[in-house]
Amino acid sequence: MSLPFDLDAFAKDYSRPMQLVTAIIGVVPDSTGVIIHGATTCFDRRWRDRYGTLVEIGVPGDPGEPVIMRGEFVTPSLFRFRMIPGDELPENRTPMIADDFAPAPYAPEIAVTDEAITLRSSALTVRITRKPFRIFVTDAAGKPLFHTLPAAVFQHPPTGESHLDGASITDAWPWFFRDLFPMGFIRGENGLTQSFFTGSIHYDEHFYGFGEKFGTLDKRGQAINLWHANATGNTWSASYKNIPFFLSSQGYGLYIN
Repeated sequence: MSLPFDLDAFAKDYSRPMQLVTAIIGVVPDSTGVIIHGATTCFDRRWRDRYGTLVEIGVPGDPGEPVIMRGEFVTPSLFRFRMIPGDELPENRTPMIADDFAPAPYAPEIAVTDEAITLRSSALTVRITRKPFRIFVTDAAGKPLFHTLPAAVFQHPPTGESHLDGASITDAWPWFFRDLFPMGFIRGENGLTQSFFTGSIHYDEHFYGFGEKFGTLDKRGQAINLWHANATGNTWSASYKNIPFFLSSQGYGLYIN
């Protein structure tokens, strides 16, 4: 590809439904983690003028494709989560992930109940709720570090009848976080699939990282396109040496591959 992937155009193609993970339908634990089978719901997206403000709303429709996910601890302080549409989870061999940095797989404490799956190490606790599907991460002292948003935040309306195509939209559920979607994916042309997830942040949380960029140190509030261009220059912020990793002032880091 000679040009960056056009995420804006991809996400704004309203002819393609978003398939958001809504529930867990199967769990297979093993010695190092869990395989999770998930259900998705197709959401049709539309714009509505709400008292002069354009908001994006989603209408839940038919069931979507199944997804398969895996959560596992690589070390007590390093948790790896993978998600892909389908029923099989291939091992994606890539130079972005080192295979030999961990001396051996780490065996966490795993608890599976009707409400959630919990994986616990000496440093972290990861709780994955069945319905709605969400991921919560806390440290050893129980301090919340990170959690994802459920698909229901995108739903119009949250309860009751929808008046989406009528005169009244007073029950419309505004989605203020535009282009920041709960965990799921969109199918595009030529077999391309765009995946995404959204986490909640603390009111005074700050973010640092993403590689070498000549902008502000704190990346909170920025939309960052991790695409190499002008790699030897230092005059614009869209280029340089990109690394899909950041550190949060809440005490966690996130690497996306």
